[in-house]
Amino acid sequence: MSQMIGETLIERGLINREQLGKALNFQLMHGGHLGTCLIEMGFVSEASLGQVLADIFNVDCAGPQDFIGLPDSLLRRIPRCLVEKHRAIPIQFDNDVLKVALVNPLDLDALDDLAFATNYKTVPCAAPEIRILQAMEVYYNIPRSRRYISIVARLDKSSIQRRRPTDSDVHPGTSALDHGNGEFADDETDRTGSTIEGDDNRAGKSTSADFGPQARLADCLCRADNKEMLARAVLDYAALKTKHSILFIAKRSRVRLWDWIGLDIVPEAASRLDLDLVSEPLFELLAGDEWYRGSIPDKARYQRFFALLQINVPAEMLLMPVHLNDRLVAILYCDGGPVDPIVGETGGFRDLVRKFQIAMHLVLLKNRIRQN
Repeated sequence: MSQMIGETLIERGLINREQLGKALNFQLMHGGHLGTCLIEMGFVSEASLGQVLADIFNVDCAGPQDFIGLPDSLLRRIPRCLVEKHRAIPIQFDNDVLKVALVNPLDLDALDDLAFATNYKTVPCAAPEIRILQAMEVYYNIPRSRRYISIVARLDKSSIQRRRPTDSDVHPGTSALDHGNGEFADDETDRTGSTIEGDDNRAGKSTSADFGPQARLADCLCRADNKEMLARAVLDYAALKTKHSILFIAKRSRVRLWDWIGLDIVPEAASRLDLDLVSEPLFELLAGDEWYRGSIPDKARYQRFFALLQINVPAEMLLMPVHLNDRLVAILYCDGGPVDPIVGETGGFRDLVRKFQIAMHLVLLKNRIRQN
């Protein structure tokens, strides 16, 4: 989908191919939606991006003004857990029809979840990622990184008349939306963004009596004190659904082996699996997307990679970047072997990566405490 957005922007003369290439590389390194990267790099305006999103998805586009002053009665129509999972913000409700702003309005899993949870007809509209994340923080107390705060502050500096902040917690340089009353968020969460007692059951999360794979994964990630323990927890869970699983560690533009399961990789082969993020053909499959899952499009082009692993070309492969503090730190690779597909929905692996990111942040905090 990101490639389609990029090509449409080129066709309309809004960016050139060199700018698209730079934005795609930037996206892989720092994460986020392609549109966010293009805005951040100054290649396209928010209004132009919004119009392209609306045209591509054939839906309305929600602008900055559509997220201001949303009432609590509207916000409560979508559970906080689904807001965070699908990055979805309700912006209008009329005659049992709920209009929801999404980064990807064609995400059928998100639309199905929202329709089932709300029992309303759900009509999607497109919105830039930066506005969705801004609204998630203001109304649901789901924090965004400083990167996104800075982008919005720069965009709104001259285009939105801001009120004088009255709360010491308001970020300097934020927009009118950021000055919302936040009543809904305070009712549902504490100031750190953690849900209050009882919210876990409403969100359908595991309880202490649940000893299934998800609960074991969460327990292992919470107990982890170093990156090796984190890697093993992630790979043990991935092994339940795949034949081969690998975690690559990323540093700047290099990617090398971190840990693996289901493979017999000798040290000599491991040392050769030190790959360039930009020139390695395999990672080109991630260009413009948050993940890649599918068959190998050109087996000959990727043969060297699988030869280094000493495995046959798989029937299906999954690649997922892992970002921490808006920086690429790892890539998860999985496959189902030469014949079988990967078991389970892609959403399950996305949840795995999200938990992995949170656990990495916790390990960093633990190490900081020990050092001080």
